[in-house]
Amino acid sequence: LMESPKVLVAALQGGAVNGGAALALAGDFMVAGRSAFVIVGETQFAMPVPRNVSWLVLKHGEAVAMRFVLMADRVGADELLRLGVATEVVEDDQVLQRARAIAERIGSFPEHGVRNAKAAIRNTASRVGALEWYRPALDASPLKPFAPSKVR
Repeated sequence: LMESPKVLVAALQGGAVNGGAALALAGDFMVAGRSAFVIVGETQFAMPVPRNVSWLVLKHGEAVAMRFVLMADRVGADELLRLGVATEVVEDDQVLQRARAIAERIGSFPEHGVRNAKAAIRNTASRVGALEWYRPALDASPLKPFAPSKVR
């Protein structure tokens, strides 16, 4: 997903929990229904959360990642919007329609222009190659003590 040149529009109806949260967070846009929520709850069970951590830090910063991962609580649609995680919140029965409208709008633009713009944004935001992007989160283990890595 990190390397995909396609624009990914996540349509969040209901809940996205743990692995499902990682998929929802991977979207370039997230349309959430009013009753939608995200839970990144692996920390409660000492499970690693590399993809959730990586998507959150890349797209929303350390403070938002800390809130999701360390609090491990249910984050509702209005809070997702307030934090900038959701692009917009609509009525539950309008989620797919709105997500499709966003995809159709972007799909009407010249493909190479969208692809180049997305690549420029992602490269600027990540500043590392796609394969290296989530390695630090994968390397973190509940069995290893935390040690900050050197910036390359």
